[in-house]
Amino acid sequence: MKQLFLISLAALMLVACKGNKAQSTDAGNMPDATSASSNEAQANDAKTFVMTEDGAGSLKMMQPFKDMSESDEGLYNKVEQDSWVDEASGMTVYDYTLYQDEEKVAGFSLTGAEAPIVMLHIYSPRISMSNGARTGMLMRDFMKLKGAKAEGGEGMDWNYGVSISIGKIHAYGWWMGEGGDVLTEQGKNKAGSAGLGDYAKLVPEDILPDATVTDLCIYRKDE
Repeated sequence: MKQLFLISLAALMLVACKGNKAQSTDAGNMPDATSASSNEAQANDAKTFVMTEDGAGSLKMMQPFKDMSESDEGLYNKVEQDSWVDEASGMTVYDYTLYQDEEKVAGFSLTGAEAPIVMLHIYSPRISMSNGARTGMLMRDFMKLKGAKAEGGEGMDWNYGVSISIGKIHAYGWWMGEGGDVLTEQGKNKAGSAGLGDYAKLVPEDILPDATVTDLCIYRKDE
């Protein structure tokens, strides 16, 4: 979790600076993300939630975490916490992972009990965007949704040179932190041609066809 926090924070700070340069992917023939997802919400009686840039359920962005695990909300019923010290700043960071029974639901890191949630990772397919985007869907299908932006460049040493997002919600894939490769040869050539500090617009065909969304991350650090 420590490594993911550091990678994600550095990554998304870069995205915040470059986000205005990213251009929308072709929105034509947009898929129904709900039907495209290979990982449907689990049980029929499991509660589902819609995520926005403001959070999901009781998990509110830019507000301190309030433990609702003992409520009847149904979002999560177990909280695991760990901590570590950032050597650069000397600051203690608290990592939270939320579960609904054995299902991993969400995760975030705080720098204190009253610190706001500025980065929230959503792992459960029970939590989806209003357009149906959720974990388990193909990354190519996510890129075809209205408002999606995708860019790549060798200057991005995070997430293997790829940034895919809709507004402040970023899509991560299985390659994140695992040494994987998400780009096709076409995508590699395109990203490799981008100048230093610049990024190339990516299209769905630049991403491997079997790459899936494993993590939807809301990032509000820039506010």
